[in-house]
Amino acid sequence: MILLIIDLKMLMSKKVFIIISRLNIGGPTKLVNYLHENLNQYNFNSTLISGYPIEDEGEIKPQNNQENHIYISGLSPGANIFKSFLAVLKIYRLIKKNKPDIIHTHQAKAGLVGRIAGFLARTPVRIHTFHGHVFNNYFSKFKTSIIMSLERLLAKLSTKIIAISPDIEKAITKEYKITTKSKTIIQSIGIQINSYTSNKSKDSCRKEFNLPMEKTILGFVGRFAPIKDPLKFISLAENLLEKNCDYHFLIVGDGPLKESVHLAINASNNSNSFTILPWQNELNLLYRSLDLLVLTSKNEGTPLTILEAMISGTPTASTPVGGVKDLILDNETGILLQNDLNSMAETIIKLLSDHSLLNAIKQAGIQLVNDQYSMEHFLENTVKNYDSLIE
Repeated sequence: MILLIIDLKMLMSKKVFIIISRLNIGGPTKLVNYLHENLNQYNFNSTLISGYPIEDEGEIKPQNNQENHIYISGLSPGANIFKSFLAVLKIYRLIKKNKPDIIHTHQAKAGLVGRIAGFLARTPVRIHTFHGHVFNNYFSKFKTSIIMSLERLLAKLSTKIIAISPDIEKAITKEYKITTKSKTIIQSIGIQINSYTSNKSKDSCRKEFNLPMEKTILGFVGRFAPIKDPLKFISLAENLLEKNCDYHFLIVGDGPLKESVHLAINASNNSNSFTILPWQNELNLLYRSLDLLVLTSKNEGTPLTILEAMISGTPTASTPVGGVKDLILDNETGILLQNDLNSMAETIIKLLSDHSLLNAIKQAGIQLVNDQYSMEHFLENTVKNYDSLIE
């Protein structure tokens, strides 16, 4: 009898294919894994399809529902046309066999392969989420124009487009005209708030990572990739040290610029003022060890690292790019930095000397995340969007 009930529930469940280019360490992966692991609470049967991580990138695999995770190599960035075609064919066959009600793609390559396969297989609902975009600061003008033309075509194959911030929605509907406003939904991302609460003191957290107790510590947490610009963070650190600031700098991450980051620090006369760590599991302790998180990105979607720092009680200073401006209201929930190093340094020095402002920013950040950016809220909104499109 119990088995019969379980079988009936499986038959009644709605099926969704979640397709992502790769499960590299970062915001989109955390969101996708959470959906894959928790959609069953809302009677959705999820299959996760991903490519393999590229060299020098970590990977976050789902902890639950692993039996419904499928790797397809042609989804990974840099896969040649033949492998990409095979990926379309493989996903098309999976769709025809399993007949999902929804395919939901994340990241550009998965959006290309998954939406073509879903359209050809006549999947009823085809959704793509823009976690950011590559329409500036990524490629040459010629390559960018080709990408935008392709994205416009793919948008026509989509039932709905999700933008994770008002800034991204504006970019894809007005600035670059990828799709229409009527076809686009703005849906905020979320974080698992309970994962970033701790009773440990700042000193205890610093001991975990062998960081100096007496120093003011500024941190960079992110992929070592050109778009995140970790080398600019190192240049900013040098500028601050030249101004006789008694600061220490923590750099956490991995990626294609790993060797360049290490070379830049080893070549510095202040190499003892830097600590480099690989990706960490205990991010809440890492954020709590910092006095300030600094983002030097050339472009961003909605940076999960800012939300993680906020809920951990760590203020953020960031370049005003992409969805950053949707999270940071200057001098209220964080600090926005200009692009030149001297201006960035002076702004940071001024902030770190104003303890009243620092405390106000901390409290405002915690409130913002609790009110608007829980992972549970993200899951509920996703399910509402799914249900509205299936009906």
